[in-house]
Amino acid sequence: MTDIIEVLGVTKRYPGGVLAVDDVTLRVREGEFVTLLGPSGCGKTTTLRMIAGFETPDRGRIALAGSDVTDLPPYRRPVNTVFQDYALFPNLTVADNVGYGLDVAGYGRADARRRVAEALELVDLGSKAKDRPHKLSGGQKQRVALARALVREPKVLLLDEPLSALDAKLRESMQVELKHLHDRLGLTFILVTHDQTEALVMSDRIVVMNEGRIEQEGSPSALYDRPSSPYVASFLGSSNLLPGRVVAADGGGVTLDLGGTPLRAAGRQGAPGERIQVCIRPERSQLHRRPPAAPGEDNLLECRVVEHLFHGSSLRVSLDCAGLPLFVDVQLKEALSSGAVPLPGEAAWVTLHPANVIVFAQGEAS
Repeated sequence: MTDIIEVLGVTKRYPGGVLAVDDVTLRVREGEFVTLLGPSGCGKTTTLRMIAGFETPDRGRIALAGSDVTDLPPYRRPVNTVFQDYALFPNLTVADNVGYGLDVAGYGRADARRRVAEALELVDLGSKAKDRPHKLSGGQKQRVALARALVREPKVLLLDEPLSALDAKLRESMQVELKHLHDRLGLTFILVTHDQTEALVMSDRIVVMNEGRIEQEGSPSALYDRPSSPYVASFLGSSNLLPGRVVAADGGGVTLDLGGTPLRAAGRQGAPGERIQVCIRPERSQLHRRPPAAPGEDNLLECRVVEHLFHGSSLRVSLDCAGLPLFVDVQLKEALSSGAVPLPGEAAWVTLHPANVIVFAQGEAS
């Protein structure tokens, strides 16, 4: 696949000297679903707005489909944007809302009617063409906004936190709908969100941003399993993040000391005495009522249960492992088994494979 979007060394400052985007370079392949992920103020929305043409970079260049569009206005770029606010005209029907941009652009009536009908069918709203927005649910309004953005057949669809106004259940279903729509159309989608679940569910590639720069990019599984920093580890999924130091190193990995608790990490090198930070995913550890007879190469930690926290499909067990705070997630079916999970105040043992211990050098700490 060829690159349809090239953001090359782009920097943007706002009045007052606020650095919103700092020397960002990003390439997006044709047909890819890319998500810009990060907290408020990380630069993700400003980057999207520069691709759309609503902001102009102070430095750098933006190319779309091989053409430099850095200084072009939005209406001269082959992109359309779906915003958080649906911005539907309340006095117009659904069909007229979708076709409004075609009327402004001077499309013929028959061509516009055909395009509107096709766009509404794409989002399963053909039967709502004559309704007005006040009769629609939040999810239906969002689909009208999608149809309006798609009706002019853009090469790139930009999505600026389009699901944030929806309730949790509807947001979850719309995530799947958007993913299916992308697969069906084969268009390039770029989504901006602070919601890690949206990013993990829908994306081919996630770009995690921090203070105006790209912290790490890659597939959802690569970023989850191999985060490059504590910032990425904490933003994608739940993590135990613990300080420690390297005690010894060999060809297979390192032995660590976490406040007096020894831990083995595979596939990582370091010098004895090096200060590090460890990431342990709570679902990658195993909780036991008794010490396993043969833990094998797994790390074995003796702990005491502090509390149980109900998380719906799982039970989060908070532990004190010789002064080391740790939480482990246990699937609810297992947790509900009689006596499967130790109670608060009781002893417990945790096994953790060395391959599931993620180690960051101190310089990588956020």
